[in-house]
Amino acid sequence: MKGGRKPLHSAEKKARGTLRPCREPAPVGFIDQQGLPAKPAWLTAAGEDVWIDEVGRVSLNRLADRRDTTSFGNFCNLQGCINLCWQSGEVPPAAHLAEARRMAEQFGLFGARSRQNLPAAPKEENPFLAYRQRPAERTAE
Repeated sequence: MKGGRKPLHSAEKKARGTLRPCREPAPVGFIDQQGLPAKPAWLTAAGEDVWIDEVGRVSLNRLADRRDTTSFGNFCNLQGCINLCWQSGEVPPAAHLAEARRMAEQFGLFGARSRQNLPAAPKEENPFLAYRQRPAERTAE
């Protein structure tokens, strides 16, 4: 059984004079996800240092974009605060360390996901290509 006629594009219907807007599907909007997270103005000095160090890694994995600016800024401030604690000789609270680890995993900076983006191994030549039949050889049989 055949599937039926394919629907015509809206521009083609308009050119024919048969366009009925009430029967057209709603337009779909696309969000540009290619942009890097924007650096928020509320970052602390320690957070800015973390931002500069980590934004390149986040953009490389493409796990964060402009919509993740606030979350990534929160991670940078938290990690910067943890760094200051360690530098002053104090131990940061375990809850802060755990949350920073979770956030780093979300952005692909820590954990198994961060190691999945290794460079691809060079492709080996297919050893069975020598035995492939040419199209002319198949028809001769």
